[in-house]
Amino acid sequence: MKTPQQSSGGRISARDLARRLGVRTGTLAKWRRTGRGPATFMHLSRTLVVYDLQSVVEWERKRAEEAIEYATPPVSPAAHLAANALVCSSCGRPLESRMIEEGARRA
Repeated sequence: MKTPQQSSGGRISARDLARRLGVRTGTLAKWRRTGRGPATFMHLSRTLVVYDLQSVVEWERKRAEEAIEYATPPVSPAAHLAANALVCSSCGRPLESRMIEEGARRA
């Protein structure tokens, strides 16, 4: 018995592809209209759309490569604060410590 991804002719239905990608079929329809999803698809009827399986595999590979390319390494909260520390223009101290000191004086 063939699995949905091994349908005849190297095609996969939009429904099966949506399950494979974890998106809704409506998302696939939007991707078809905007050119974001797999390029090769065919309308077999008003409600049945199939994709070329080889095109899907190639699109998934390209998408994975782009995700790796744009991924950033995780940054610890301390490193994030150090890199984005704001300093007071008049005294040069970090704003966080100055705000804490001013808050203590008001209390």
